[in-house]
Amino acid sequence: MPNLDHYPQYYSPDGGPWDDPCWNNDWEIELLTQGYKTMAQWNDLGRVIKSGKKGIYLSCARRYVFDVQETEENIRLAKFFSKKRNKLIQVDRKKDNIASKDKLILFLIRNKFQYIQTVSNVWKDAFKLSIKSNHLFILFRKNGVDIKLYDDELGEYSIKMEKYSFLSGHRVSFSYNESSMSIFYFIVQLVSVFNMEGNIRFMMESVE
Repeated sequence: MPNLDHYPQYYSPDGGPWDDPCWNNDWEIELLTQGYKTMAQWNDLGRVIKSGKKGIYLSCARRYVFDVQETEENIRLAKFFSKKRNKLIQVDRKKDNIASKDKLILFLIRNKFQYIQTVSNVWKDAFKLSIKSNHLFILFRKNGVDIKLYDDELGEYSIKMEKYSFLSGHRVSFSYNESSMSIFYFIVQLVSVFNMEGNIRFMMESVE
């Protein structure tokens, strides 16, 4: 399990997770699993926010999210908003990536993921959660995140000298060239479904 040596900012007396708005954000996760999305995510689906709708503010994610009833289909306007937004995102992308990674690591720790080491030095931070015969790995590269799933049908991994190496398995890779907040939300939803012993293979296949 992660400890003071791995992530002191989360465990030290002066900076414990209880001082962070993400320490008790179960209600935010519940909204995401119910289908609430950010304005950018709705725009990517060809929908825009209806006039006067304010959404709900997530203090941990520091984003407003909206229910589908607060949106309406307008593909042309949605594409316009997305184009404008992408120009602005380039400026603050690096800072946003770092913030999103820290929040995601805290979320994984709270959801009983085990901190692990890997044989390959490609991954800077690695986490594992096992439920019955299913094993989910969240692996952080310098420029992105890899998700690996293993079960009775999806290959295997090995452990040598307490370090993990991977053979086949189901893998999805994200690059920080994409929206890091979209990556964050997807992994939050994936982990939530996995914890409920739901089928995450379908979710992973949907973003390949």
